[in-house]
Amino acid sequence: MRLLSDINYITSVRLSAALSLIFFVAVLNGSCNRTTTEGIELLYTDNRAGAVLLPDKLFTKLEPEQYGELKLRLAQNSEFLLGDLVWNQGKFIFTPVVPFTPGETYEVVYKEQVLDSFSISLARNVPVPRITAILPDKDTLPENLLKIYLCFSEPMREGQALRHIRLYDEAGDSLPGTFLELQPELWDSTRSVLTLWLDPGRIKRELIPNQKAGNPLKKGRGYTLEISGTWKSAEGLAIGKSVTKQFIVGLRDDETPRPEKWTLSGVAPSTASRLRINFGEPLDHFLVPQTIRILDPRGRRVRGKVTVVNHGSGAEFLPEERWEPGNYILRTATHLEDLAGNNLVRKFDRDLQKDSAETYKQFVDRGFTVGAKLQ
Repeated sequence: MRLLSDINYITSVRLSAALSLIFFVAVLNGSCNRTTTEGIELLYTDNRAGAVLLPDKLFTKLEPEQYGELKLRLAQNSEFLLGDLVWNQGKFIFTPVVPFTPGETYEVVYKEQVLDSFSISLARNVPVPRITAILPDKDTLPENLLKIYLCFSEPMREGQALRHIRLYDEAGDSLPGTFLELQPELWDSTRSVLTLWLDPGRIKRELIPNQKAGNPLKKGRGYTLEISGTWKSAEGLAIGKSVTKQFIVGLRDDETPRPEKWTLSGVAPSTASRLRINFGEPLDHFLVPQTIRILDPRGRRVRGKVTVVNHGSGAEFLPEERWEPGNYILRTATHLEDLAGNNLVRKFDRDLQKDSAETYKQFVDRGFTVGAKLQ
């Protein structure tokens, strides 16, 4: 085979349909494990297939200036992988931006001609993923519901969410266009919690999408959210059985949460009893622990844990130490939201030109006394 004998340095070719950013490729080292399949050699790092060595036979009929047109993709998929093709020590090495996915088959393509293919084996003793929660978990949700959280037991594959999610009306008809298609998707750092947005353009009443298509959900109607059992984890195992959540749509919520109306109870001096907070309405499940703090009589943060209870309509704060008698502050960050996206200082569906100084407050404080009856 005629290789790049006229090139005495490493040649890096960007494989991308649209992007031109260059990602540097890590040089192979002794920590990588190798698996060979039909002449294609997979390089594993931390038990993940992070690169592939392409055999010489793929380049025998290509001119050096044609190497940049060699691309990789998922089998039967028209989108090419982002990554780097590097000529190093007599071989071509392709390193994808995102590691190869277990259980998938990939193709090496030149001008739509498949030159070769390879598969990534499933890891052994990997747990089957399952859905642990769909939030909010109430049976009745506001007409202007903004977000749904899908919680999984294992890290999941990214970029495939809307292929596996369907919303059906009472007649069993699918409702396309309900959810906002985002790339990248809104996963947490563990890739086990997905934030799914209903289309905000259809929720805000002054916007064209709302005027053309209406609100995604209709008051008084029932819906079924279905999560496909074919959705696979990052390790390539499918959920196995579809999961559904049924709910009814109630009134529209256009009011901001009001901390001054929350009821507090449960605290007794010289004990480590729980402070119970009743919001009077369900709030965002993941924002509640992030936004609520307790300050002691000296203005110091009280260490403890905030837990969401009662389907998001309340929270409990368990201190690490006993309560001292005195005046405390319940401090809440203003970006805490209800299910419709209204936070403590502004409504989600609002006129931006009418925002006031209150809109830009960072915290809302509410005092309470340990040793006195809470309200």
